[in-house]
Amino acid sequence: MQEENPYESPLETSFDQSQQDSTTSLVAPESRRFVNFILDYIVVQLLAIALYKVMEPSVDIPRLLYDVFVNYNYLFSPVVSIIFLSYYILQEFFWGRTLGKFITGTKVVTADGTSPSFIQIVGRTLCRLIPFDWFSFLEESPIGWHDKLSKTRVVMARSTLVSVP
Repeated sequence: MQEENPYESPLETSFDQSQQDSTTSLVAPESRRFVNFILDYIVVQLLAIALYKVMEPSVDIPRLLYDVFVNYNYLFSPVVSIIFLSYYILQEFFWGRTLGKFITGTKVVTADGTSPSFIQIVGRTLCRLIPFDWFSFLEESPIGWHDKLSKTRVVMARSTLVSVP
């Protein structure tokens, strides 16, 4: 009888080479996609706040936090837009995952399971700007419009820092 390794990834035993060309069974569930969104949103906003502080040292941080997270005054500013685009494009191109995806153990791949091209990552990031893109997750499968249009998927990866259902 083979003993189970408590430190082994759950996908390590269920993933084999025959599944590599189809990512359907490995698609990350909605709960992980939601946690990815929340974590990445917070990181982008904190980076924007840090950049605002560097650009304007006299800015009042508590007021800026209130404006960002309550009033959403800076949500569509050029600074936040540049950080947003850079954050997603650079991380997903070089590592296949953002900080949020790393924490939840997910990554971006093409529909056939390979690493996405730079053009696919740029397209995926720009598609996130489609108004109400998040409504696409109310459909039957957890594949958003930015996934479908760029022909990418967010799948379970082997390493994870936290347990999310």
